Amino acid sequence: MLMLKTATVLEAISKRRRTARPAAHTGLSKNTIFATTHSADDALVLLDATANGLTAEQATERLYASGPNTIEAPTKTLARRIADAFIDPFAGILAALALVSLYIDVLAVP
Repeated sequence: MLMLKTATVLEAISKRRRTARPAAHTGLSKNTIFATTHSADDALVLLDATANGLTAEQATERLYASGPNTIEAPTKTLARRIADAFIDPFAGILAALALVSLYIDVLAVP
């Protein structure tokens, strides 16, 4: 129900203002785009909130409907973290210089 209401409010305000351009902001949610391209009052209407925040009942209802507001960081294996540490241009330059130094100091010596 909240998504239906959100979509309806978003369309109504966007038509009125003619400023929302989702195609120009790839990778961002519609709410984020809307909040950055419209006034704070319009964003509060979209989010069904007030400038004073949510009541305890509204917060509990949204927590139940949407879950906690947490971000889960992707876990990387040890091998991936080591590979990420060595994959950059500076490491490549250092490796090339090490190979040149090896050739000049060890292999090219008569």
